[in-house]
Amino acid sequence: MDKAAAPRITILYDNTIHAPGMRADWGFACLVGTGGRRVLFDMGANGALLRANADTLGVTLDGLDAVVLSHEHWDHTGGLDAALVDNRGVAVHLVADSPRKLTDRITERGGRAVPVTGAREIVPGLWTTGQVGGRIPEQALGLETAAGLVVVTGCSHPGIVEMVRAASAARQGALLLALGGFHMMDRDAAQVDAVIVALRELGLARVAPSHCTGDAAIAAFHEAWGEDCLALGAGRVLEF
Repeated sequence: MDKAAAPRITILYDNTIHAPGMRADWGFACLVGTGGRRVLFDMGANGALLRANADTLGVTLDGLDAVVLSHEHWDHTGGLDAALVDNRGVAVHLVADSPRKLTDRITERGGRAVPVTGAREIVPGLWTTGQVGGRIPEQALGLETAAGLVVVTGCSHPGIVEMVRAASAARQGALLLALGGFHMMDRDAAQVDAVIVALRELGLARVAPSHCTGDAAIAAFHEAWGEDCLALGAGRVLEF
């Protein structure tokens, strides 16, 4: 990637399809590129499907600069073998309270497990929020762009509002977009509306809910944000 190229996020794994030839499955993964660096965020549930989708897009998964796991669940870590096979020694950033078996899997497959507690820079222009929440601890990514901050979430188990707040606290600036799983499948209409109000109050300009957000909640976000609610899906490429 040219160092002058705009920051880019490529959705490799999602419940829905955006580009022809891609395959959908329950899970999430995306490749974040910025400043000539490439970071894989999550890896879906199935390594073969992750690789197949990457091949369809002409995306190589070798030579990654880092890997970041949002949290421990299988639909975000299942592709671990496929992600690490060509990236021996790569730093895999995971929340400090992840189970030991996940750390061991990373080490056994040639990765370098890096426990995360507080916010830290992964590569220039891209940082992790640090560990958020307690029952199911999670981290999100924050990406600096010329138009503002982009927040990338895996499932947002601690709450999408909390994840966006954590990203904003780590780097001050206008909030351009939050994308990924918002984990609102089990929320009723009043709870969804409260989240929308809170995100609006934070000044979030755009949203792109997918994966575990739930169809009803996604429809509510579309109604609230209109054309500023973006559809994701495997194969979607966002440039900033």
